[in-house]
Amino acid sequence: MTDALIHRGPDGEGVWLNATENVGLGHRRLAITDLSSLGHQPMISQDGRYVITFNGEIYNYIELREKLKKEGHFFRTENDTEVLLKLFQLKGPDCLQELDGMFAFAIWDNEASELFCARDRFGEKPFYYYHSEKAFYFASEMKALFAAGVPCDPDKEMIANYLLNDLVIDPMNESSTFFKGIKKIETGSWLKLAAENKLESSKYYKIQINPCIDSGRSSEDKLFDLLSQSVSRRMRSDVPLGSSLSGGLDSSILVYLIQNRQFSNPDFKNFVSFSARFNDPEYSENEYLDSVLSELKLANKSVYPNSQLIHEELPKVFYHQEEPFISSSILNQWAVMRLARENNVTVLLDGQGADELLAGYSWYNKVFLSELYVDDKQKLREELRQREKNEFEKLSLQTKDILKIYFKSGANNVNQIKNYLFKKTGSAFFSTNAFWFNILDKDFINFNKIHLPITPSYPANLNEVLKLDFSYILEPLLRYADRNSMAFGREVRLPYLSHELVDYCFTLNSSEKIKGGWQKFVLRKMMDKKLPDKVIWRRKKMGFGAPEKSWLDDPMNRDFVNENWLFLQGEGVIKKNVPFNSNASWKIIMVSQLIQMSKKKFNIA
Repeated sequence: MTDALIHRGPDGEGVWLNATENVGLGHRRLAITDLSSLGHQPMISQDGRYVITFNGEIYNYIELREKLKKEGHFFRTENDTEVLLKLFQLKGPDCLQELDGMFAFAIWDNEASELFCARDRFGEKPFYYYHSEKAFYFASEMKALFAAGVPCDPDKEMIANYLLNDLVIDPMNESSTFFKGIKKIETGSWLKLAAENKLESSKYYKIQINPCIDSGRSSEDKLFDLLSQSVSRRMRSDVPLGSSLSGGLDSSILVYLIQNRQFSNPDFKNFVSFSARFNDPEYSENEYLDSVLSELKLANKSVYPNSQLIHEELPKVFYHQEEPFISSSILNQWAVMRLARENNVTVLLDGQGADELLAGYSWYNKVFLSELYVDDKQKLREELRQREKNEFEKLSLQTKDILKIYFKSGANNVNQIKNYLFKKTGSAFFSTNAFWFNILDKDFINFNKIHLPITPSYPANLNEVLKLDFSYILEPLLRYADRNSMAFGREVRLPYLSHELVDYCFTLNSSEKIKGGWQKFVLRKMMDKKLPDKVIWRRKKMGFGAPEKSWLDDPMNRDFVNENWLFLQGEGVIKKNVPFNSNASWKIIMVSQLIQMSKKKFNIA
């Protein structure tokens, strides 16, 4: 099992066994803080009662350790693992409330003969498990479970939901995976394996939407302080540290804050940013990227992803991802992480999470305007006037069209508006694709067993939608980042996902997140005059995309798609008499790779 995860921890391994209890814990180490042998895991508590195996980082471990020292506790190491173990020893599951970090860990209690497992609030670190009458297995990646003999059987219903609804998670059961019998601990939850092989679980963290308490400070000042603190904590490292940089707003703000911190800390004088660039003007952010690099006089290493990534490296990427992903943009991130390894930078800060936190995607405009329509039509008129003044003409026209449809359809109550909004949010989650109904072999997938999601009343409230998206959109993105980085023994840290920052942002009202056509308005206002206007007040959001269509048109990739298509036909997944559909190419590749890898039980490294 530990050999299957050597890429996640190339700096060492450890195994602890208790033959009497028939319990074993394994660990692969990626050394980030306290590089000495004292940081070795599995780690045993000083009293010998508890044993921990821990993946991730507790960013506020210094503050927690100092607090515990003042209470009379002694520490043998300088790392966060011992702090976490001590905190659990003192407080049990309640210790989770005090952690600022990304983590997945398991602690065996020798006295109670219990295993306690937990995962961080937003799902930055993975935790998979398999539970039967005879055994309980867990690991950071499923390939370690397969190495232990856990069945590697793809879940046909999950495959169908992926093909039909673009789902990589099941919104009706967030613990499910693409493999039968294998589950994941849900975000912000803990799991306990107690006596007689019984499992119990609990949710220790849920996002709360609360009105902001007036502290006499502006929201942008408070946000700046929280984000600065988060960046500072996530720069704690005894190995080289860098950052991803796209040229977009979120990553540009991070490198600005990192550089400010860098001036007071000589350890970071060699800080480097890493970027994926494209020559295609439709996907190129080079203008904005170069503007930030020039303004901050920042070192940068860049890579130019191209179509070769698909036919040359996609199987390797899928081996590490283990489950389907939505688009080829994941390959860009893969290339950036490889570049970081080539330059011996172990830790990278990244801007993931800001869009889901502060309404960065275009469809949030519709949610926000619908909220104003329901709650305050005078504010809606003011917002539309401000958009026209700011020359957001396209958005204004789109808004007017939406409102016309509301009136024409007789949408005169909140529920009708919510349902209409849900269908028009641009989300792919509940958009059934009839094409797949026609080409899927009915002998492969029993459609009577597929519980397709029922369209609920989607909330016409921006913060409620953002709260939902922390599950449906953000968690898969965090999985992609974790797997791509750990494939190269790199660690990604996400300052926008400090729970203190997240909690604060959910006290802000919608008009602070979107205003006058500007999305993430409070973030832009916070950074006004600190970075170039072309970056801060940039109108068009590009996202971390890739020219997928042109990549798939490459002759080598067409051959690769056809190979995967023929494989699925041979496996009885797809009818043989259906012609090739280029729009389905990506999903064909994903499902084919899933089934091919499962036949090898992911034993291809």
